[in-house]
Amino acid sequence: MYENANKELGELIFQLAQGNMSAFEQIYKQTGKILYRLGTSYITQRADVEDAVQDTYLEIYKKAGKFRDNQNACAWITKISQNLIKNRLKRRKRIDYRETEEIRNIFWKNGEEERILESRIFLSDLFKNLDCYQRALLTYRYKWGCSLREMSEILCRPKSTIADHLHKLTEKIKFFIN
Repeated sequence: MYENANKELGELIFQLAQGNMSAFEQIYKQTGKILYRLGTSYITQRADVEDAVQDTYLEIYKKAGKFRDNQNACAWITKISQNLIKNRLKRRKRIDYRETEEIRNIFWKNGEEERILESRIFLSDLFKNLDCYQRALLTYRYKWGCSLREMSEILCRPKSTIADHLHKLTEKIKFFIN
């Protein structure tokens, strides 16, 4: 199923390169939700995510002629989106801080200030030791509760590969904890 969808997406990109705008609409229908979820793994503001997704489709339109037959279409589109998002974040060079009250509520719940603060510091250190893909795996699986099938669609990889990567990531986290 994954391979057929990927081949169909590749064919749509070739049609777009030839000027077929209905192919562009089909590409959007097939990848819109995936790219939006990808954007939310990097960017917190909804409007910024929507801008990044829009920029991705503009870039797909511009680069459709450069798509090669032997490329993975889903990975090609995802990589375009990731690169645009990363460039956007580099240009901005500022961290989106939550409102002070919201941060206070995160760290100081029910008198467990010290334990929660230690957990946050640990998670921060852990994320520094993970690459972008590994952080995305953790975010999709544990923050948003995505199933392996959903993660497979979002990351354009087979379900078994996602399961294997999650297993290896779990082992890496266990090593980090010890």
